[in-house]
Amino acid sequence: MDGLERAAEAIAPEIKVPVMVVKIAIAAIVLTLAGFVIWKVFFAGHAAQVKHDVVQAQGKAAISDAGAKAGAAAIPIIVKNFNSSAAIDAQTQEAIREALKAPGAKQTVDPALDALGRRAICMRASAASLSECESVLHPSP
Repeated sequence: MDGLERAAEAIAPEIKVPVMVVKIAIAAIVLTLAGFVIWKVFFAGHAAQVKHDVVQAQGKAAISDAGAKAGAAAIPIIVKNFNSSAAIDAQTQEAIREALKAPGAKQTVDPALDALGRRAICMRASAASLSECESVLHPSP
């Protein structure tokens, strides 16, 4: 406290306050600064981490919410596309059946033209599962 007394004795006459009051004021300032440093080192970092965690949780919730909304909006589109694709497949299957029943369907055709026609039909997704298309799409070696 030797430095504190010297500082208090140097300051007290200048501001016309008793030395004891100056000592108390200097000690209070030093303790306040020490308390601030301790708080900053040990406790302020935790508060910042807590705030970071809260903000991060809010961000994750917002992203999840946006993803859920996007998924909900996508479902009708997916169903519509599936139904449209199913209707096209059914139409193609019906057209194939009608073509095979049509007059002259049993007549012989130039083999190159026949292969071209079969390949064109089999390239459609709705016809690819037909047994006749298996050999066209995946010829054995």
